[in-house]
Amino acid sequence: MRIEIRPAFDEAVRAAERPVRLAVAETLVLRQSLDLPQLRLHRGLHFEKLHGMIEPVTGEQLYSLRVTRRARAITCVVSGPTLVLISLHPPHDSAYRTRVPHALNVAPVVITPGVIVLGIVCAVPGDGLH
Repeated sequence: MRIEIRPAFDEAVRAAERPVRLAVAETLVLRQSLDLPQLRLHRGLHFEKLHGMIEPVTGEQLYSLRVTRRARAITCVVSGPTLVLISLHPPHDSAYRTRVPHALNVAPVVITPGVIVLGIVCAVPGDGLH
């Protein structure tokens, strides 16, 4: 599965505590190994639809994805399929209470095989990613 990282997510990860940053790195690797049906069924990621919440610019449905027991990522899925990581909420309850920033569609970072993002290798060449 292709993954895009929006600037708000990237900024939140950089500002987060070390355990959250490490968990983001681990889940990025895991997410790349899953296709969309596997992502929805994965028990540890708790991929949940956020009813009544849509991405303000594209109109895509928003979802919550577990990063740690305390942190959630707000995501949407666009054609391809591409998982778009929009924002990170270390106190996970804030993911359900806050509005998603409007400047979400600017300068996404696309993770491709072999690229280093957030100081970690997010994909390894030849791992079968598209």
